[in-house]
Amino acid sequence: DISPSRDMAKLETQSGKSPVWMFWRRRRHLITFLMFLGFANIYMLRVNLNVGIVAMNSSYNVTLSNGTVVEKQDFNWNSKMQGVALSSFFYGYTCTQLLAGWLATRFGGKIVFGLGVFVTALMTLVTPLAANTSFYLLVAVRIIEGVFEGGTYPCAQAIYAQWAPPQERSRITGVTFMGISVGLVVGLQLSGIIGSLFGWSPIFYITGVAGLAWSAVWFYVAKNCPDEDPHISAEELKFIKDSLGDSHNDLKETIKIKHPWGKILTCVPLWALILSNFCINWGHYTILTLLPMFMKDIFDYQLANAGFITSVPYIVMAITMQFAGNLADWLVNKNILSATMVCTYTFSLYIGTALYLISTFVNFFI
Repeated sequence: DISPSRDMAKLETQSGKSPVWMFWRRRRHLITFLMFLGFANIYMLRVNLNVGIVAMNSSYNVTLSNGTVVEKQDFNWNSKMQGVALSSFFYGYTCTQLLAGWLATRFGGKIVFGLGVFVTALMTLVTPLAANTSFYLLVAVRIIEGVFEGGTYPCAQAIYAQWAPPQERSRITGVTFMGISVGLVVGLQLSGIIGSLFGWSPIFYITGVAGLAWSAVWFYVAKNCPDEDPHISAEELKFIKDSLGDSHNDLKETIKIKHPWGKILTCVPLWALILSNFCINWGHYTILTLLPMFMKDIFDYQLANAGFITSVPYIVMAITMQFAGNLADWLVNKNILSATMVCTYTFSLYIGTALYLISTFVNFFI
């Protein structure tokens, strides 16, 4: 009998012998790299307002033609209005999670994922115009951004289902989602620096143009599945198909699957997963959304410094995420832990995050 690990090694030799750093020689790795950049752009587009709103509501000095220096403030939104503007993104974001999964299956992950970034970038470019026109128009623009970004995670899963061999999936998802941390770090720090040097409007113009540039490359290079890629080698195509086995189905065949929704909605492990993600994201998005404003209002940090401090947790996350993906693959491939146990231990690590958040809250009010 041939062990599973030997089967994997045999299949890996069929995928090509290019060095790891020449990722573009393997199409699945090129897709992974593009998705890494895609998520980096998505989060840059998401967090630019988190720092930008601080600059938009900060006063600054203007020298008139006669030499008089006056203080000016573009907006004077109270904390409630700022909270509405920052949270409006999530109104749209929560509406398309389930729908986008079906759309990705129906039309392919390429177009839905690409449109998610493309439309968000367009809305980012019109953000200064919307803000100067009406506060409610700004809220509407952010909701539209949330609607289109909400589909990116489900689309990523649809793309993995076609491109990622099971033994590489943790590593590929680790690289892809490392783009989230990179996008957060770059977006928060870049927004702070741009806002300090040039004002708040260029924050949205620069990140919007970056998103459009990525979209052009994505639509030109990416394919829904390996069979559609004319540049993939025969060895890599065979490697992916053999690795996925029966799970590698045509998209149209996948649509015909009937889902047992009754059993799904009454599945206790599913609700445990939903609850754990809810709790994790509550803390994650609260810090991400409100920390720049908190650092400016409470501690009177300068804009660039507030952006930097907010980005520090995500610098660490970008480093550890890659190691975590490789470690998870190694533990599963060596049969040290099952995939279920790896997921369980991973979620348990968030207890530490919760304890630190609680300690910060207690120390602030003592």
